[in-house]
Amino acid sequence: MIRRGSWVRRRSYGQDMLFYVEEVRPDGRALLSGVEYRVLADAEIRDLAEQSEEAVRSTRRRETLRIQEKMEELKRRHSRAGITYGGSFPKNVRILHLDGDAEYLEICRQYYRELGLEVYGEAIEERKQPLEVLRCLRQYRPEILVVTGHDSLPRGTQDLMREESYRSSRFFAETVRRARSYQPDMDRLVIIAGACQSYYELLMENGANFASSPGRVLIHAMDPVILCAEIAYTPLQERVNVEEAVSLTFSGEQGIGGYDTMGKYRRGYPSGRRKIQSWGA
Repeated sequence: MIRRGSWVRRRSYGQDMLFYVEEVRPDGRALLSGVEYRVLADAEIRDLAEQSEEAVRSTRRRETLRIQEKMEELKRRHSRAGITYGGSFPKNVRILHLDGDAEYLEICRQYYRELGLEVYGEAIEERKQPLEVLRCLRQYRPEILVVTGHDSLPRGTQDLMREESYRSSRFFAETVRRARSYQPDMDRLVIIAGACQSYYELLMENGANFASSPGRVLIHAMDPVILCAEIAYTPLQERVNVEEAVSLTFSGEQGIGGYDTMGKYRRGYPSGRRKIQSWGA
């Protein structure tokens, strides 16, 4: 029996994704939350195939392994650039991550920490993010801002250039616009915005450095973390090559696009005998 808390896959989509049932509605439909990808969907209950606990554990193990392999790839990449996690004397890059989903935010924080990144996070519902972003910018003074959560584009939508077609894109776009009004310099405040199937062009027009989703596809929850790492560990005098950065993500060019952006890795010398705190930390 399908109920809140069940793990399911959709038969009409070839059971391609694992979902958690957030709500079962009286009209015979269920609200679903993606596990591997940042997507909310609804489906008829009769279209759902309930998954066993072992099947769920197996999916989660595979996904954890895939993410861990990506983390190791990033560490090797940064190591080749002369960066060692915890052993160097860099100025910390302050990252602020606003997320409409508290669970996804906590998962992301785990991998930010693994990559040695300084992150501040707040779980804020997508429609409230425009109202909170200036407070957050003043409070945390970030150099990189991530604005994400859940978004979606109904199946069969014909007009992809209407913001009303999207679940949350208009909220992300307004959040980006207000953040960019606060700091117009795209190298001083790098903004990464959007979620699954978001209105890419609208987010970029409002001032994002990187945004989803050019191909209106689902994006992986770790993609913003990967971009943050690439920006944070690219030397200050170099530009992050957008094609190279996008190629590192799980979603690729259909999921993420953006502009060339200056790196933020600032190395210090010498470190001194006492631990030196980064300015503003």
